[in-house]
Amino acid sequence: MKAEIGKQYIHYKNKKRYTVIAIGYFTESDPLMVCVVYRAEYSDAELGDNPVFIRPREMFEEHIDVSGKLVHRFSAVT
Repeated sequence: MKAEIGKQYIHYKNKKRYTVIAIGYFTESDPLMVCVVYRAEYSDAELGDNPVFIRPREMFEEHIDVSGKLVHRFSAVT
Protein backbone atom coordinates (compact mmCIF):
# COMPACT_ATOMS: atom_id res chain seq x y z
CA MET A 1 0.00 0.00 0.00
CA LYS A 2 1.32 3.41 -0.95
CA ALA A 3 -0.21 6.60 0.49
CA GLU A 4 -1.93 8.64 -2.23
CA ILE A 5 -3.00 12.28 -2.03
CA GLY A 6 -6.78 12.63 -1.96
CA LYS A 7 -7.47 9.03 -0.89
CA GLN A 8 -9.13 8.08 2.37
CA TYR A 9 -7.72 5.53 4.79
CA ILE A 10 -8.93 3.85 7.97
CA HIS A 11 -6.59 3.47 10.95
CA TYR A 12 -6.31 -0.09 12.25
CA LYS A 13 -6.82 0.85 15.89
CA ASN A 14 -9.55 3.48 16.04
CA LYS A 15 -11.28 2.60 12.72
CA LYS A 16 -11.65 6.32 11.94
CA ARG A 17 -11.22 7.87 8.49
CA TYR A 18 -8.37 10.09 7.38
CA THR A 19 -7.67 11.80 4.06
CA VAL A 20 -4.12 12.21 2.77
CA ILE A 21 -3.73 15.88 1.87
CA ALA A 22 -0.02 16.07 1.01
CA ILE A 23 3.32 14.35 0.92
CA GLY A 24 5.95 16.48 2.64
CA TYR A 25 9.64 16.39 3.41
CA PHE A 26 11.27 16.79 6.80
CA THR A 27 14.34 18.86 5.98
CA GLU A 28 16.06 18.38 9.33
CA SER A 29 16.98 14.77 8.58
CA ASP A 30 19.70 13.41 6.34
CA PRO A 31 18.58 12.00 4.02
CA LEU A 32 15.27 13.89 3.78
CA MET A 33 12.44 12.08 5.54
CA VAL A 34 9.31 11.69 3.41
CA CYS A 35 6.16 12.33 5.47
CA VAL A 36 2.44 11.91 4.94
CA VAL A 37 0.21 14.84 5.92
CA TYR A 38 -3.31 13.67 6.62
CA ARG A 39 -6.57 15.15 7.91
CA ALA A 40 -8.97 13.42 10.29
CA GLU A 41 -12.54 13.15 9.00
CA TYR A 42 -13.97 13.69 12.47
CA SER A 43 -13.98 16.21 15.31
CA ASP A 44 -11.99 15.75 18.48
CA ALA A 45 -12.82 17.43 21.79
CA GLU A 46 -9.16 18.28 22.40
CA LEU A 47 -7.87 18.85 18.84
CA GLY A 48 -10.95 20.42 17.23
CA ASP A 49 -12.60 19.80 13.87
CA ASN A 50 -10.67 17.75 11.33
CA PRO A 51 -7.23 17.88 12.99
CA VAL A 52 -4.21 17.45 10.71
CA PHE A 53 -1.42 14.97 11.47
CA ILE A 54 2.04 14.26 10.06
CA ARG A 55 3.72 10.87 10.13
CA PRO A 56 6.79 9.46 8.36
CA ARG A 57 5.64 7.75 5.14
CA GLU A 58 7.39 4.54 6.16
CA MET A 59 5.30 4.45 9.33
CA PHE A 60 2.03 5.38 7.58
CA GLU A 61 2.48 2.55 5.08
CA GLU A 62 3.82 -0.12 7.44
CA HIS A 63 2.26 -3.31 8.75
CA ILE A 64 1.52 -3.71 12.46
CA ASP A 65 1.48 -6.96 14.41
CA VAL A 66 -1.92 -7.24 16.10
CA SER A 67 -2.21 -10.42 18.17
CA GLY A 68 0.14 -12.28 15.84
CA LYS A 69 -1.52 -11.06 12.64
CA LEU A 70 0.08 -8.47 10.34
CA VAL A 71 -2.32 -5.69 9.32
CA HIS A 72 -1.85 -2.34 7.59
CA ARG A 73 -1.56 0.59 10.00
CA PHE A 74 -3.79 2.47 7.51
CA SER A 75 -5.99 0.67 4.99
CA ALA A 76 -7.34 2.37 1.88
CA VAL A 77 -11.09 2.91 1.74
CA THR A 78 -12.45 1.19 -1.34
